Amino acid sequence: MRDAPNRRFAVACKACGGALLLKVERICDPEIAMLEAHLRVCQASEALGAAPHLGEIMRRIFVAFASPGSS
Repeated sequence: MRDAPNRRFAVACKACGGALLLKVERICDPEIAMLEAHLRVCQASEALGAAPHLGEIMRRIFVAFASPGSS
């Protein structure tokens, strides 16, 4: 399956009530590091391990298609 050109995803924090964190074409290492840092502050009561698995991060965020034409 080929990626759609210019497809972007909106990533939001579940604990922040859906606060938009970023819009990206792909969630790669730099974005994962940013999400991990955010979750360590935002959800301090639900501690992440020293090197959390991607699934542990993904269960704490929303990912949806970004609106067309949005930056």
